[in-house]
Amino acid sequence: MKNLSLRNKLMLSYLLIAFFSSSLIYGLIRLGGEQRVAQLIHDSHLNEIHDEVLNWYRAEQSWQGFQRYFFSLHPPKAKQLASSETSPEDQSSQILKSHGVVSADNRVLIRFLDFREDDIVPNAYLTDAIPVQLDHQTVAYIVPGETVGITLASEEQIFLQRTNEVLLIAIIASLILATLLALLFSRIISKPVQALTSASEKMAQGRFNQQIPVQGDDEISRLVKTFNKMSDDIHSLISKRTQFTADISHDLGTPLQIISGYVETALDGDMELTKERLHIIANEAERMRRLIKDLSLLASSDDGNLPMNRQPVDPDAILTSCVKSFTQASKKKKIHIHYSNELNKPETLQLDPDRMEQVIGNILSNALRFTPAHGQIDITLFKNKTSLCITIKDNGIGAEQSVLANLFDRSFQADSSRSAKTGNKGLGLAISKALVEAQGGLISAASEGLGKGLTIRICFPADASH
Repeated sequence: MKNLSLRNKLMLSYLLIAFFSSSLIYGLIRLGGEQRVAQLIHDSHLNEIHDEVLNWYRAEQSWQGFQRYFFSLHPPKAKQLASSETSPEDQSSQILKSHGVVSADNRVLIRFLDFREDDIVPNAYLTDAIPVQLDHQTVAYIVPGETVGITLASEEQIFLQRTNEVLLIAIIASLILATLLALLFSRIISKPVQALTSASEKMAQGRFNQQIPVQGDDEISRLVKTFNKMSDDIHSLISKRTQFTADISHDLGTPLQIISGYVETALDGDMELTKERLHIIANEAERMRRLIKDLSLLASSDDGNLPMNRQPVDPDAILTSCVKSFTQASKKKKIHIHYSNELNKPETLQLDPDRMEQVIGNILSNALRFTPAHGQIDITLFKNKTSLCITIKDNGIGAEQSVLANLFDRSFQADSSRSAKTGNKGLGLAISKALVEAQGGLISAASEGLGKGLTIRICFPADASH
């Protein structure tokens, strides 16, 4: 059973259910068929006697001569009523021992049990009797006998036998139909599962871009849709990670190449390591250190182990400090940084001040890098009904709408030429997103298009302020 395929297991399950259900139904009908036929004959006989008793009394208005009339309709099985020597008492002892007829005054008309004709029957024996009524008045009672021991006539036995044969043929036909349906439905159900199994095996071999046709909208179809999305996500993630690894390798390789070039040339005696050249080597080493530190921070964020020293912090103080820190850099690029505090009163947030300065620094650095000379960067601190927010808006190169959703993805770059120009992989926004979310905030980007600047918005819940 363990080695059977899913399709065979489904088919076997259908067949077993059909077989046991059919066998149970056939057995119950076969066992109860004869008894039900006997009960039907018994009830029919009672109705017949009821009509005969009622018709007699309606016509005669007395019970005089009823016994002879009754036995003329129901001759004894052992003897024929045509024999004039047979008395009514003998006749009544030979027929219909299971049914009795009692008049309204409890006098036995047709004997039953141990009661003979004209005996008085106690009311206790009439609790299950069938009343015979004429003009809403009870004129007699029919005392039903038991159905046990009733022997079916040959015609009735033939009818019951043929009924059982037809039932058996119907059950065999239903089993054949169930087999065909089991083959069909097991194939329909197992086909997408087999496709899922095949696609999963291919993914295990490293072929991640697997898609399975979706048919219908049942549970298996939804499973297939989920698998297709998972396959797309994994394929996209692997592609991004591959590109990310290549970019990081390039970013690490470039300063190493510069450093090794200077050192090897100096070792060969072809160049003297002047102070200026040592500064170049130191800058490239610092560039490598920052990149490795950024990668370590992102790895900690992915693991959920990003250390935070949260405390009551005035966001105005952080923004003021960051603006001062970038004053010289902005003057050098001839870019004006304008800061506006629109809060009605001082506010504090539970934040890590060093991490928040790193976030604002990354965003300002990014804005300075892609804002042309004589441009402007506007920083605004404000509060709405639900959040306390910071916006940093520049009038730089901006971004297309298709780029904004992936702007904070560490493996995404809107313009690959930026890295070449700046010598930076561009992990600042990805790091900022990780740091903001680790402190319970949200970060988003907006732009009206290329050449129309970029706005970064950071919001923290208002209930986190004090």
